[in-house]
Amino acid sequence: MTNIIEYIKTHKAELAYRGWNGIVAGVVIHDLLTNPAASFSVSAIDAGLHAYEFIFPNQLSEIMLPLNLLRGAQAGFACAYGSTFVADIKTALFSSKPSLWPMSFSISIQPTSIPRLVNGFDVLNHGVNAFRRLSQLMQRKPDQSATEKKGKALTPQYKQQQSKVHFATPLVQPIQQKKHKPH
Repeated sequence: MTNIIEYIKTHKAELAYRGWNGIVAGVVIHDLLTNPAASFSVSAIDAGLHAYEFIFPNQLSEIMLPLNLLRGAQAGFACAYGSTFVADIKTALFSSKPSLWPMSFSISIQPTSIPRLVNGFDVLNHGVNAFRRLSQLMQRKPDQSATEKKGKALTPQYKQQQSKVHFATPLVQPIQQKKHKPH
């Protein structure tokens, strides 16, 4: 029990972040299920992003950063104009026209069922998510093996070590005779 309390004390900010995103995901899913005017393409993406931030707040930051920025822009557009841009998923995935997939992908402007104030708040929410993901990416250390290779490439020890590494096996290997030491 003390381990749980200690974990909560040391991870308050992360737990609050995760909890908030979990609550928002639940509210968006509830709205999607109970509001007949709710746009599936907007609500499902928003709920998915918030659910992912709730479940995996420290993974795939390279992907989650642009997705949060895009959803924030979408919510900002809806806050400012009362309409939002959505991807026409049905056309893209279920097109009967024999064309390349990117060619059948379309974006349309549709009225939003989400109130402007809520969209404005969602802009801030996705901004916080994007900022957190960006800070995670900036805190990562560069690949140490690449750094070590760059710094050690000219040292004799590194050259000797690399000369022992064989990247391809020759077709015929020379027979090496072991030298026997007399006992």
